[in-house]
Amino acid sequence: MKNYKAQRASKPNHSDRYQHKFLEVLIDPVDMDDFDTSRGLGNHIIKSAISNEFYDLQAKLIVAVKRIIDTHLTPHQANVIYMVLDGYTQLEIAQHIGICQTSVFKSLYGNQIYIAGPKYGTFYGGSYKRLKTLCSEDAEIIEILERMKEVRGLVPFDYY
Repeated sequence: MKNYKAQRASKPNHSDRYQHKFLEVLIDPVDMDDFDTSRGLGNHIIKSAISNEFYDLQAKLIVAVKRIIDTHLTPHQANVIYMVLDGYTQLEIAQHIGICQTSVFKSLYGNQIYIAGPKYGTFYGGSYKRLKTLCSEDAEIIEILERMKEVRGLVPFDYY
């Protein structure tokens, strides 16, 4: 396990009395082989030969995204994102940092508006949303994605 910086001392949270904990379940990829893949993305990946250039572009993309994480996100957001990338669940991240799981969720996805009105139920903030916006505006990332699109003949991911 990597040594991640704890954001505060490990002490009981005031919200522990009323906050619910959510459980994320990781599924072994071997178990996923039992499911039909004819309509999934995996079928497209298997059918199309991926060149070495595509893998080089993928490595460049990861470096570019990490550059944005390190330069544009807060240390807390970067810490949480890197732990997610390392495969930790929200609950494991919360226990390691010393915060509640809902704080990890809010760090990743933002906060929800609970006041009645036209924006009721919408989210604002969050490191995923910020990272997506920054990546969609970064010239290097756009160039890499366009080249990946040309190499594969498919859209690497959809901006939605």
